[in-house]
Amino acid sequence: MVTLWGNYEGISQYLTLENYISCDKGGQVYYNDSQRGIKTHLGWDIEFYDISYRRGNNLVAYKGSVINGADNGYLALPGASTRQYCGSGRSERGCPLFFFFSADHGKTFIYKIIAEEYSTPERFSKLKVVVANDGVYLKDESQTESVFSHPIGLRDLHSVNKLRFSDGKLISVYDDWQKKVHELVRKELIRKKMPYANDYGTHISYIRLYQKINTS
Repeated sequence: MVTLWGNYEGISQYLTLENYISCDKGGQVYYNDSQRGIKTHLGWDIEFYDISYRRGNNLVAYKGSVINGADNGYLALPGASTRQYCGSGRSERGCPLFFFFSADHGKTFIYKIIAEEYSTPERFSKLKVVVANDGVYLKDESQTESVFSHPIGLRDLHSVNKLRFSDGKLISVYDDWQKKVHELVRKELIRKKMPYANDYGTHISYIRLYQKINTS
């Protein structure tokens, strides 16, 4: 067993890598909190049946930064999928990124995909994950700052993208923004006495719709 994080005197929260053949190959990662008596496997049960351990380890493969600054039980532990083409996390083709999240001091974790693919190691190493009491903040510092003050997609990291925890799920501020826009469009359509909802379908362009509303 090797300690991956928190190997300092007086630190009660740490990660351990067990049943590995090298520091970046195979094995299982556990989150530990000695004060609370917590030890939780970070991964999926199927990993216990992969006796070859030929894959890179998901959490060890992550090369970005993470700051766990919450004191309400929120934790985020990022990783890079090694099941696909990215090997141990250093492939030129990039790696799908995700993070494990806990809202109960590490007793249980859910996972959230951050990006399907990071095309270069440079971008892969420039991702920053910051956890605060109100959610998880993500930013790709290798990308130029977006001209928009909010993310333009669920996984857009040009600007700071925030995920809030609600009802067992992580919800992007982009989702919240989309709902607000949808509600504004709905109210305006009703005010203009124009057809609403299914008449426009689910993939409607809000810009074109606003143009139609304002010229009617």
